Amino acid sequence: MEEFELCRIKNENVDLHEYAELKEDGSFSIHGEDFGTTASEVFDTDDYEYWYSFTAEEAGCLVRSFDGMDLKTILKENFSGIEGDRKLTKYCDEHHIHYTFHSEIS
Repeated sequence: MEEFELCRIKNENVDLHEYAELKEDGSFSIHGEDFGTTASEVFDTDDYEYWYSFTAEEAGCLVRSFDGMDLKTILKENFSGIEGDRKLTKYCDEHHIHYTFHSEIS
């Protein structure tokens, strides 16, 4: 398993940490945590977590759509930063790549 950061931003409104976890079976997930005031305003709590999960088959579809580029490179170069998860979901929806989303509010 390999884990790497996709986003870490902290300012007066946002305290966001997002990272990817590449698994040995070819699947991967992206986990984000927002502890900022934006989460408080939107969800009435200062702890919002979310996960995007891709099976090995779904990850393979993403890699093939980038002509076989390395998955870590795809994620870091195209889907990192504060808008990274939105870019990823938009790209996957446009290219019919399935993923699972889950969120929790604490």
